[in-house]
Amino acid sequence: MPRKSFSGFHSKAANDAPNIEPTNEKDGPFFDSLEEYSTYQDLTAFPEKIAREASFRFKVISYLAGKCDKIVPKTIESYRAELPRASNGKVPSAITIYRWWLNFQASDFNLTSLAPNLKGRGNTKCKVEKTVDAIMEQAVEGVISGRRINISSAYRRVRRKVRQYNLEHGTKYEYPKYESIRKCTFQ
Repeated sequence: MPRKSFSGFHSKAANDAPNIEPTNEKDGPFFDSLEEYSTYQDLTAFPEKIAREASFRFKVISYLAGKCDKIVPKTIESYRAELPRASNGKVPSAITIYRWWLNFQASDFNLTSLAPNLKGRGNTKCKVEKTVDAIMEQAVEGVISGRRINISSAYRRVRRKVRQYNLEHGTKYEYPKYESIRKCTFQ
């Protein structure tokens, strides 16, 4: 059995790929072009990288809207090979494109909804009540020595202080986790 090269499976040339740039006739059911949709609340408020990503997402969605009757993951998957490649050469998954479509549709086709949300990432939200956080800070300061930090004694001290606070004030604050104390000591 003769071996086939990997490139033989994809025999389409790069210039045979479909063009998704807006033309004079309507490409999709939304807008004639991205520039025509521009309003005061357009992508100029975003940094250039985010604006490029949002316009790429818009082009992908408008291309699919012109090709598909209904945008669902199954139909997206069939057209995914024809989708334009991003600047880094990656084509997003069908589920990701479908999520973009749902966000775009839920925002009443507002272009700014396609901008990636880079601010809401990471584990940055405080999961401990402010009062318990103050008790933690106080306990950590009390157990830090010049040579060694004893986290287990800080953890016991915080649990004792929270229990005392709950009894005195009639509250039901939960004890912080050991990991919270450890993170608090190394900040």
